[in-house]
Amino acid sequence: MAEPPIVRMFNEYTFSWPFWGEDGLPDQEDFPLLLKLTRDVLVWTRNFDHERGWPTAEQREASRHEGERLAGRVQDSVGPGVTIDLDMWEAHVHKPRLPRLLRRLTGLTPASSGEALVLGRRCAKLPNPSRHVGVMLDAAAQHPGRTGREVPQLSATITDAGRARVGEMLDLDAVCP
Repeated sequence: MAEPPIVRMFNEYTFSWPFWGEDGLPDQEDFPLLLKLTRDVLVWTRNFDHERGWPTAEQREASRHEGERLAGRVQDSVGPGVTIDLDMWEAHVHKPRLPRLLRRLTGLTPASSGEALVLGRRCAKLPNPSRHVGVMLDAAAQHPGRTGREVPQLSATITDAGRARVGEMLDLDAVCP
């Protein structure tokens, strides 16, 4: 008997629907929930500040408890044909961890002298900077629960680079089978 597919539920600040299936991000229409449950899940996803982390340990714990409660409600809603896996990657984020050089290159921190340029321009002046600068602002998103293919797929979705490109790049680097 085959195992039911796993759908991860996570507090992701860049996506409007906080679920990740085996084929990537499902649309809300493809993974429907009752209206009240949908509202409760979406409210939960808006609590985390990806730039500053959690203001207090109490807020972090409250979100974790709410996530556990909601994951149970989602599991009850979808039934035994799908396994809901709560992914609390952000519970380990307390402060930004992007190295100083990358913060300066991307313009998040001003350079003390000179200019930080990417392709001859300031990063903020690039039409779609994330298509040229591979900076993961949230290193905590790289946890053991995500595969080496899922993280770049998330980035490709955000930047509209196309999922086929992820496979091409991973094949070049031989990172993933």
